[in-house]
Amino acid sequence: FAVRSSAQGEDSEKESMAGAFHTELGVSQDQILPAAGKVLSSYKSSNTEDTVIVQEFIPSDHAGVLFTDAGDGTCIVNATFGLCENAVRGFAVDEYILDKRGEIISHSIAKKKICQVFSHGTIEEKIIESEEAVLNDQELRMLFDLGKRIEALSGSPQDIEWCFLGDILFVLQSRPITRVIRQEEVFYDSANIAESYSG
Repeated sequence: FAVRSSAQGEDSEKESMAGAFHTELGVSQDQILPAAGKVLSSYKSSNTEDTVIVQEFIPSDHAGVLFTDAGDGTCIVNATFGLCENAVRGFAVDEYILDKRGEIISHSIAKKKICQVFSHGTIEEKIIESEEAVLNDQELRMLFDLGKRIEALSGSPQDIEWCFLGDILFVLQSRPITRVIRQEEVFYDSANIAESYSG
């Protein structure tokens, strides 16, 4: 099972508390109550209502995060092998930037990924060094289409945690995007252009 926080107002259009509270993954049935206790104890520094949700755990083949609109009309997909946790925590991932039609604008492959995999009842960290892309074109299209459906239903751009087990796509969580993901970079130079960039 997955045992995680589910506080009222934890994720809203104005504020996201992603990662603020404890999550336990791959929990056996007899360990649900101790895991829930760990989640509840992580609320101590917060004014939110302390509630816990128990969900079916999915031992995914690959997973990641999808931003349906990064602030400039593009869609960003981050992906890694194994479970979603390390993608959320900011470890190196494959990144795909898609346009409004779901076509790839650019992509980068993390050649060394620190992944979490579920094996023999436990979660292990594994280093995968490979130039193999996590996602294929069909999976990217499935993510883009589902992301846009969720965005339309929610009425705002969404930050979606997702995973694949085999060829089945699961949505783990969806919350409103509360910050600009991408923005144009402008560089200012006080040098005399004629002197510095002659010719």
